[in-house]
Amino acid sequence: LPFGSNKQRRFPVAYAAGRCLAHSKGDKEFIKWALEGRSAESAYAFLVSALEESSHYLIIDSSRMLHGLRSANMQPARAVGNLKEVHDALAVLDHKRKYGNKEIEYSDVEKALEIDLGEYSFRLAKDTDSLYDIGKTMGICVGSYSNRAAAKACTILTMQKADKYVAC
Repeated sequence: LPFGSNKQRRFPVAYAAGRCLAHSKGDKEFIKWALEGRSAESAYAFLVSALEESSHYLIIDSSRMLHGLRSANMQPARAVGNLKEVHDALAVLDHKRKYGNKEIEYSDVEKALEIDLGEYSFRLAKDTDSLYDIGKTMGICVGSYSNRAAAKACTILTMQKADKYVAC
């Protein structure tokens, strides 16, 4: 929903929401990026969800992460979903940008934890990126423990049922 377009006349609430949510140049760039390629209805839904969530901090954080990704010549894929979903997708990419992928090494005792029990499989994460990907898939924060797992400050075991993650 480009600012200054005839769409602002068709969807004045969405246009006004975008203006209210964007307090800095970075915020405006993030909102513009988040709305690119969306239908007018999808843009409207995104902005309404942002207003309903009272989520200016998500916008500030998303703006910061988008800037960091672009500065590293990483162009995130088109934004999909509501503000929280877009923020969470950027968070995964930003963490990967900052810390890179690290293989997680395990002792023989830890490797013995990998077992199959009936229809459940228990597995150790192979690397830090896989923890972020699992967290994104499940909608949980297990990825935020990836550096601790790589540093051996904790051990994370995943649980799958029929090749679908159900717990960590």
